[in-house]
Amino acid sequence: MKKTVLSLMVLSLLVLLVGVSVYARQASQTESSSSSASSTETPKAKKSAHHHAATENLTAKYARGAQSVSGSLSMVDADKKVVVVTDSNGVPFDFKVTKGTHIEVNGKKSTLSDLAQQTNKQASVKYRDGLERGLLAQSIQVSE
Repeated sequence: MKKTVLSLMVLSLLVLLVGVSVYARQASQTESSSSSASSTETPKAKKSAHHHAATENLTAKYARGAQSVSGSLSMVDADKKVVVVTDSNGVPFDFKVTKGTHIEVNGKKSTLSDLAQQTNKQASVKYRDGLERGLLAQSIQVSE
């Protein structure tokens, strides 16, 4: 009986170690592929080190649920489905736009392409933190 219990414990430990090893390998491959992809991005879409640190801090702070931020619409990349809003402190926030994101310009339903013509205008974004997927915009409202 003791040998069976010991064998099961050793087997469980081996399975756990293999699982952690596989997870670590996948995480490092994802990180290396995202860093190589970011080196091919256009300068406008590339994230600064300051922005990356700000986003990491926000991830911990806002992981609780839906949040909002207001500021100036700094950049819209319709191809990558990314919108950047810079708050009053000068901190840029990158938001991923999904099919479910509700977009309004001056109170009228709009598209991501419409937002590209609205840079430097006031914007308000309601979002949730998708953790590894980044900040996911739930709604974007732009006003004059």
